Amino acid sequence: MAGGHLKKYRDGAKKMVAKGKTYGKKKGRDLASIFLDLSISPSKPGTNTTTRVLAPTLKNHNEPLLEPNAALEGEQAAKTAHQDDNKENRPRRKARFCKQSEGRTVKNKKTTEISELTSLDFVKTDVVDFQKFCKGWEQEVKLSKIGQGSFATVLKMELNIVPGRYSIWKLMPIKPSKGSGSRPYHNQTLIKDAATEVKMLFAMSDIDGFVQFRSAHVVKGSVPNQICKAHESWAKKLDRGDTWYGTDMSTEYSSKSQLWLLMEMTDAGQDIDSMLCTARLEKKLYSVHETWDMFWGIAEALMRGEAQAEFEHRDLHPGNVCIKIRDKPLDLTTEHGIPRLSKHEVTLIDYTQSRLTLESSEVLATAIDESIFRQIDNDPDAQRQYDVYRVMRDIVKKEKKPGVTVSQMWKEYVPMTNVLWLHHMLRELMAVTRKASESPEELDMIMALISREVELSPAIEERWKYHSAREVVCGFLVSH
Repeated sequence: MAGGHLKKYRDGAKKMVAKGKTYGKKKGRDLASIFLDLSISPSKPGTNTTTRVLAPTLKNHNEPLLEPNAALEGEQAAKTAHQDDNKENRPRRKARFCKQSEGRTVKNKKTTEISELTSLDFVKTDVVDFQKFCKGWEQEVKLSKIGQGSFATVLKMELNIVPGRYSIWKLMPIKPSKGSGSRPYHNQTLIKDAATEVKMLFAMSDIDGFVQFRSAHVVKGSVPNQICKAHESWAKKLDRGDTWYGTDMSTEYSSKSQLWLLMEMTDAGQDIDSMLCTARLEKKLYSVHETWDMFWGIAEALMRGEAQAEFEHRDLHPGNVCIKIRDKPLDLTTEHGIPRLSKHEVTLIDYTQSRLTLESSEVLATAIDESIFRQIDNDPDAQRQYDVYRVMRDIVKKEKKPGVTVSQMWKEYVPMTNVLWLHHMLRELMAVTRKASESPEELDMIMALISREVELSPAIEERWKYHSAREVVCGFLVSH
């Protein structure tokens, strides 16, 4: 690709090759070491982008300082909704998940299944009454519902005294694997799977391109009135044919024994799925600069996840990528960076089906429900997504070691799955991208993206050029 935007890093990459720094696995060097040499995308000041996960000691300026009194937790969490979302000056967190006793002796403590969550260092110990947790919210915050997944509700909180600053809450109904409350009811998540997801959220929080974790709480009881009203307002705006149209959370989750996991995160902006829907309705086309920034932002975030945590997202559709418009374009003063030409900042969200390796070598992964691979949908957009799931399963099966069961195979590290989702995201973005331009540089960018779409296609296995997001990014830098 020609143009001044790419000249710096193209020349730098060629110099590296001329010095004998080959790519792939030639001469004993793999792409991990090449990644460090390239310094792709500038790191934020004061952060170490090559430090592997796991980070966290809570209680810094970005995270709620919860009071011991359970009744005050929700009020305190609400008061921190306005805090700054930047990752600068966030201390690296200690690699531990279990709460420390600090010399105290706990006698006759009965271990229960919910302790899989409450024993985590970053989850509040007490199971709090849901109504008490949200006490004071109606006076202090504006609450709106912004999304609904198969297993969770997504809420947006704005503090009344600091308008324009938000935090995001993911509300997930959970259940034990057996005993009281284990009967399937309204897409509840098993406690052990909820624990895995919150561990992932916590572990990836300090990596650029991933949503920042603030706090997690386990609550019990019926849904508070303010959340029910937010759901009702959201449901009324849906199409009449939508599954959630006209639903009422107060009746669907009326049990006083219902357990919930509340996860608080920083606001990552608008999801790409809603952006694409708006673009189609308004017959709007995105500029190649916008599409370029979104695609390469996704690719670089995945690359960082691979390098630091052997991360695979495994469900990277447009609804799981958020865009926030910055005040100014990303700073690209480094020698080897893919240029950013708009103000779009990318954040990957929702790790329900993801896989990663912790610093302790523990692998976090949830076996994907086989029913998703049998889904057929009349909506072409949904059908393309289901096709990706099926191809992903076939790839992971192919890499499965002898003796490993189908459910266990999802713990294997197969970063090719990230390439599949990169292709899916690029295809969705290119469908609403303006492909005509009088500028030679923009035409070159359009052709480069079209070329990437062809190269990433999983249609013919023998032609697969890349097997990880890191290879996609490094391959582009070397070839251009």
